[in-house]
Amino acid sequence: ADAERLKSYHQNRIILARKLKKFVEMDQSLRSYLNLKNLTDKEQTFALENKVWLSELQLNFEEAYLSYKKLNTQNWLETARLADLAEKNSRVYYIKALAGLQDENLSQTICEKLVREQKEVSSDLKICLPHLSKDKNRFAALVIDLNGSKKKPQEILKLLNQYKLADTPSAVVIRRLLVFQEGEAKMAILTQHKLDGRTSQIASSLKKRIALITDFERTIAKATEMQDWLTQTLFLSQLKTQYMGFFNELLGLPTPKELSVEEQQEYLTLLSQQAAPYKEKADQIQFKLDELWKNQTAMEQVYSDFHKSSRNTQALLAPPLEKLALLERPKGTDFELVYRGEETRKVPSLSLLERARQEVKSSPLNQESLKKLIQLETERGYAPMIIYLNSRLKLLEQGFDQQEKSL
Repeated sequence: ADAERLKSYHQNRIILARKLKKFVEMDQSLRSYLNLKNLTDKEQTFALENKVWLSELQLNFEEAYLSYKKLNTQNWLETARLADLAEKNSRVYYIKALAGLQDENLSQTICEKLVREQKEVSSDLKICLPHLSKDKNRFAALVIDLNGSKKKPQEILKLLNQYKLADTPSAVVIRRLLVFQEGEAKMAILTQHKLDGRTSQIASSLKKRIALITDFERTIAKATEMQDWLTQTLFLSQLKTQYMGFFNELLGLPTPKELSVEEQQEYLTLLSQQAAPYKEKADQIQFKLDELWKNQTAMEQVYSDFHKSSRNTQALLAPPLEKLALLERPKGTDFELVYRGEETRKVPSLSLLERARQEVKSSPLNQESLKKLIQLETERGYAPMIIYLNSRLKLLEQGFDQQEKSL
């Protein structure tokens, strides 16, 4: 046969084999057709479109990806999808696709995927900033998730401020952590301070203790200004303990031996008078704590936020919550922190995975083979493949004609 009759023969065979589900014959004619010389642009497009369709059906994603690139459709989203399935670098295609996308939710999803893979908003991802900024809470959670385990809270807060995310709940978490860390450092110094009962040192020692307590109260004022139930409750409980300890330490100071009996009695009276206000302050703080513990809504919100958070965010939220769990509190306010564990998968062997793939390749329309592969790919954990296979199974369940239209 001459070249034109060969073209016609293979064109008809490709179409008929596709309709009759004779995929081996379809593949044979596609290869022969693409080797023919002098194919027109239209004929080349016909062959490549069918090649992409068949290659994808047979899970030959690398060939589908390379064939699709030859079509030069400028459909960057589809190119990126096939690159993902072929486990090639899809980054450049997603970035190109963003320029023409009208679906804002899809744009945000793509941007989040790219930023997670890069682990930062690098220079070529500046195009993502307008999309990510349209959902500030989602963007801020992403920043914390990527940086929570490797950057200091001050650095994370700087990033959040840089991206104008300072008013998000995630920024509140970081500011709370900074206040908590500040209070912990001050409390450590306060706890270590001991009153010096020597006559020559007692005045300066008392002054030092009062100064340390006052400094800690400034940190509590920050927590109060933030209306942060957790840090207020934690710090006020610690402050109450400090005031009671100060009260008891004052009463326990040794009486100077050089004083007369009458002077000693007067000294003890003055000491008791000086100590009394600190006992009163401890009682006042307890009244405030009782009010805070009655705020069931705030308390439940704190624990709910923790359990909804990612692992990295939980690591930031946990320290004050763990401290809170050690405090005395009213009955019925016990909460158990449930930490997100690391995702562990039983990764299937390559041989087992390859056998399952071959089953699908040899029988592309067999749903049972596809389900078996989905299970193994789910264990492997490569998201683009899992999404694709589940979508394909759904289409197969609807009928092959629907599958054919989709691929």
